[in-house]
This record gives sequence, structure tokens and C-alpha cells, in this order.
Amino acid sequence: MIEPIFADTKFNRRCDRFQRRGRSAARSEWRLITATHNLLKLHRHQLAIA
Repeated sequence: MIEPIFADTKFNRRCDRFQRRGRSAARSEWRLITATHNLLKLHRHQLAIA
């Protein structure tokens, strides 16, 4: 179930294209985007518990 992650990234967080050029730069940017996605999920989960 990968599609919701792309939808959240593209529409809700407005990251519809890479800002840097090159494959390694785009890969590191994508890893940063997915890391912040996971951190936001953890943060929302902690708020729901509290």
C-alpha cells in the first residue's frame, strides 16, 4: 500500500518535484522526505495517545 504515501507527499505536503539535480541528490532528497513523513506519523501517534 504505497499510493497513500505518494498522495500525502505530493498533495498535502506540496513536494511534487525534486529540487536538486542528479540521481544521488534526488535519492537523498527522497530519503529526507520519507524520513520526515515517518517522523510526522510518530508525532501524530504520540499526540493521539496523550
